[in-house]
Amino acid sequence: MNRVLFVDNDSKSFGPTISMNYILSELNNQGFEITLLTPKTESLTQEYSEAGIRVIHLQKELYLSLHFTNIFKFYTLKGLFFYLQTILRFVTGTIYATKIIRDVKPNLVYVNEYVFVQFAIAAKILNIPAVTHIRSPFIKGSFGVRRKILSRILLMSNLKIFAITNCEAEQISSFHYDKKKIIVIREFLNTDNFLTNSDTEKIKCEFAIPPNEKVLLMLGGVDQTKGTATLIESFALLKKNFKNVQLIVAGHQTKTRTNEQYWKLCQNIILKNNLTESVKIIPFCTRVVELIAIADVIISSSISSHFSRPMIEAWAQKKPVVISQTRHALEFAVHGINAMTYPANDSLGLYEQLKLILTDTELREQISLGGYRTAQKYFNSNNNISLLIKVIKSIVEV
Repeated sequence: MNRVLFVDNDSKSFGPTISMNYILSELNNQGFEITLLTPKTESLTQEYSEAGIRVIHLQKELYLSLHFTNIFKFYTLKGLFFYLQTILRFVTGTIYATKIIRDVKPNLVYVNEYVFVQFAIAAKILNIPAVTHIRSPFIKGSFGVRRKILSRILLMSNLKIFAITNCEAEQISSFHYDKKKIIVIREFLNTDNFLTNSDTEKIKCEFAIPPNEKVLLMLGGVDQTKGTATLIESFALLKKNFKNVQLIVAGHQTKTRTNEQYWKLCQNIILKNNLTESVKIIPFCTRVVELIAIADVIISSSISSHFSRPMIEAWAQKKPVVISQTRHALEFAVHGINAMTYPANDSLGLYEQLKLILTDTELREQISLGGYRTAQKYFNSNNNISLLIKVIKSIVEV
């Protein structure tokens, strides 16, 4: 039996976990023996154990600060700290990964995001094939040195690299090393899981929203990279012309000093514009499908380019989407066809698109249908997961 060590980087249940669940389910169906190494708590891994997956709880902090959300400059004190921390975690993480791989004895090591690349390195040392999923941009940095080093390491240590969009693929292939290793496999989405007959009035009542209120929804929490402050500024403008409308901002709140300051900025905008009763900020919520069901418009207001899973989940429910013009968004979103777009970090531009979509029923229906068709075309879980499993089998059955 083929044995897979699957390395999970997500301690909660964000986008990487949703994608991971599709992969683990299909690997299980195909008869692979799976060991899941994860930072998740026992309460979040019970379903994996019940499915016959062996779970090992990650005891060490191995996350490498090479993600695009790590915005500290290298030449600052904090930036230098994270740089040294990354080097230390790279070394200790590779040693730890080597021990885990020797214990599990897998035929394949599957790394669910590049921030745990130490496991691919350890697999290379032990002559075991590895694949890594690239789900987000690398750290921007000041000179591009870390991006280049990370790309070299990924290409050297993996037999295949799965990128969720062309943007992720191009940040590696731009260095012109062995492009055949990089395969774009778009995210997984079973639209049947999202077309619901939810009792929207009941759900609105549970979230204390009057039945006649329009709902704008942003799934991303209070976060600078998500452009939450820009969104609230736009909503303040919108509220002057649309009285029966509420904004829900749902998502995990990162506890850092930088984000605490950003939280205060958002709260000040809310207080300044008397929006306390109209803006609901709720923590990470597992009821995403229901939140989308009660929403009249879903907004992705990111100011840093990265893939927006809420966008495709909204499309799956035939909901209209307003999204900022980032590289990732424009790979799939076409203004007026499947979404309304606006320049990133432009509160007035966002306001104009929200006003238009709330007043033009025909346009709203047009882009909702266009979005649904886009989700079916690019993110069909059966097609995309079949391609991924085909590649994995070609590696382990050699």
